[in-house]
Amino acid sequence: MADSTEGVQHVLNLLHHFDLPLGFKEYVHIDGRTMPQYTQWTSVTDLRDRRIYFRVYGNPNLQMVVLDDLDLIGDDIQIIPVNGEFSAAAVEQRH
Repeated sequence: MADSTEGVQHVLNLLHHFDLPLGFKEYVHIDGRTMPQYTQWTSVTDLRDRRIYFRVYGNPNLQMVVLDDLDLIGDDIQIIPVNGEFSAAAVEQRH
């Protein structure tokens, strides 16, 4: 791999082949409830650059957490907002 970004792209591409869409598969819980099985999130950790990349079911756009930007010292729980809403960027025509 040329760099971390290329490695992350390769791994995400590979993991995409194992995604389960909502409604594709279900299981029956021990209490009788039917529960959907689907890929709720996919994540890749870049250990060298200390970044976590992830996608969530409701938003397939790649999101990233830079671990060096977080205060990981202490006992406080760190909460990271996750954009779970679908969005798409418009593509503009070039002349």
